[in-house]
Amino acid sequence: MEIIYENSDLLVVNKPPGLVVDRSTIQTDNRLAVHRLDRDTSGLLLFAKTTEALENLQRQFKERKVKKGYLALVHGRPKHPSGVVDASIGRAPKGVGKFVVVEGSRDSVTEYSTKKHLENYTLLDVKPLTGRTHQIRVHLKSIGHPVVGDKLYASRKQIREDKKWCPRQFLHAYRLGFEHPRTGEWLSFEVDLPEDLRKVLDNLNG
Repeated sequence: MEIIYENSDLLVVNKPPGLVVDRSTIQTDNRLAVHRLDRDTSGLLLFAKTTEALENLQRQFKERKVKKGYLALVHGRPKHPSGVVDASIGRAPKGVGKFVVVEGSRDSVTEYSTKKHLENYTLLDVKPLTGRTHQIRVHLKSIGHPVVGDKLYASRKQIREDKKWCPRQFLHAYRLGFEHPRTGEWLSFEVDLPEDLRKVLDNLNG
């Protein structure tokens, strides 16, 4: 993984797609993942290198101080160019590993805004204000615009068509901002789209 920033307290990397990252699988050289990205989601990932840093950063996530930004290509065009999806998420009663919008479950809030329309697709800038599993994917599905290439939440027809021209789910964590756990300094990082997703946009633009 490409190292974006590192000091004695923390490490920020640019995760490639296809890599599973969670607390049970990544705990090497005294580095512990503070949050997670889905296997096929690329982008910025934060690790703590001390117990103190881990506890502080986890608290920032819990208190919604951490600012996250994702780029997502979705099917269709949202009725409103920007909006907020405020809908609780819980495990699906059927379907291993799937989550759904369900009343009375864990509060979940996602903001989105349109960056560009591309044929029958829309590139969105998405900001999850909470950190539920599959939150962005579930929320976008719930408003009728699943992420392109999403094998869990897109329809079967969409999945069949998507795999012809998109190598994976089009979801990239491009922005991450938080307070340094020891100094309190605000740190903010951004990374470009990886090559595989840039090619997808180039093909649509072409």
